[in-house]
Formats: sequence, structure tokens, C-alpha cells
Amino acid sequence: MHPKGSPEPPRFVPGTLTVTSPPHEAGTVFMRWEGRIAHPMADRIEGVFQAFKASRRRFVLILDSSGGSVAEGHKVITVLRLIRRTHTLDTSVGPGLRCGSMCVPVYLQGETRFGARTSSWLFHEVTRRSKDFGKLRRVTESSRNLIQSYWYPAGVSRTWIERMLREQDGYDWW
Repeated sequence: MHPKGSPEPPRFVPGTLTVTSPPHEAGTVFMRWEGRIAHPMADRIEGVFQAFKASRRRFVLILDSSGGSVAEGHKVITVLRLIRRTHTLDTSVGPGLRCGSMCVPVYLQGETRFGARTSSWLFHEVTRRSKDFGKLRRVTESSRNLIQSYWYPAGVSRTWIERMLREQDGYDWW
């Protein structure tokens, strides 16, 4: 079933960004992204930053996403790194929330990262739909690039990464 008015299946429905800004004295803006890592996520986060950068010092990105587009994920990370140049950026995956696939590199951008014990995490290789009947194919080189670019610099344990890669072996690893 397609969302009303949309020619695309539900997996292409963009996520939503909810913004909460406590009184100015608190100095923090809370942004909650719920849904796929997909356009216009980067644009929306950048818009919030531009609106509050002069009056707030800290931004918290709360994530609830099963993953999404690698290309949009790179754009989001570029915006988050822009925020980190001059402001504090923290990330969170709260109780009952999820962070899977491309959400993980986005989450890793937080200076302080909060992950609830009751949150769900999904790791797998980058996949793309092939032209052969829409089958998914693994893109191992893209997966390695994500790990090199985002996981190691964020301080994720090499031992843990090696274990995860071994145990996922082409499958989803929760």
C-alpha cells in the first residue's frame, strides 16, 4: 500500500524532524528524527541549526531510524560536523527506539552518545537494489568506507568491529 498521493512504496516516505527548544537560558535544542535516513533530513537539521545557532550552544539529536540512504547519511554527517565546529552536539537513541544501518554512522557523530539498554541496533553491509528484478546486492567496499570514515574516528573498538563483521557475514546483525 502506498502512502496517500505517493507513487512510492512506504519505505521511501521521508522521516520527520520534531524540534523542542526549552527556554533560552537552557541553551539546548532537542531534535528528534523519526524515520528513514532520507532527503530532506540534512536540509531540515541544517535549517534548525541556522535558526538557533546564535542563541543556543548545545544541540541534541534523538534518533529513531531503521536506516536509509548512504548518500543522505553523508550529507547529514556533513551538517552534524558543521554544528560540532562551534557548538556541542550530542546524539541519543532512547528506550524502545532503534538505530539501524545508516543511522549508526549518524549516531556516531555525537560528542557524547547516549544509547539506552532497551534500544535496538541493526548492523549489516551496505546494500543496493540491482536492476535484476530489484534484488538486493551487497556493496562491501561501501561498507568498509563507512567503517573507515565514521566508526574508527568515533572510537568504536576495532575488536568489536571485527567481531561484528565476522558474525554478520552477509546477514543482519542485531
